[in-house]
Amino acid sequence: MNKTGLAILGLCALAMGGTALANEPGMPRGEKIFGRIDADKNGKISREEIKPQTAKRFLKVDANADGTVTSAEIDAWLRPLMERRKARILARMDADKNGDVSKGELDLFIDTLFKEADSDQDGGVSLAEARAFRMSRMDKLMRNVGGN
Repeated sequence: MNKTGLAILGLCALAMGGTALANEPGMPRGEKIFGRIDADKNGKISREEIKPQTAKRFLKVDANADGTVTSAEIDAWLRPLMERRKARILARMDADKNGDVSKGELDLFIDTLFKEADSDQDGGVSLAEARAFRMSRMDKLMRNVGGN
């Protein structure tokens, strides 16, 4: 893969968040999901609260329901997610809609991304602005996929 392709993948990973990792077990990042897992509403999640939730989500990938998720099942589950991600990348970055992202289109995408993240329009993006931008992107993405 060339440098432009790597830059595009890196930017998209940052801009879009970890959508393809939605079934990978991990700690909840959002308040809404944290609240769902915190069954006793004590403000903390225990192993006993999180294990059934993460197992249920992860085992959805187990296509043959044998209790084990194989590499092939993960590949099959990721394939449509990656196709949708590719479509989102091209929809956002391929300005001339020819199926490729040129260096010029990448530059335009970065300029737009930067302008959106620089909330105080001072010509630089602070860590706080970058975090706020990422959170607003994640919130928008979660609303678009139904909040799950």
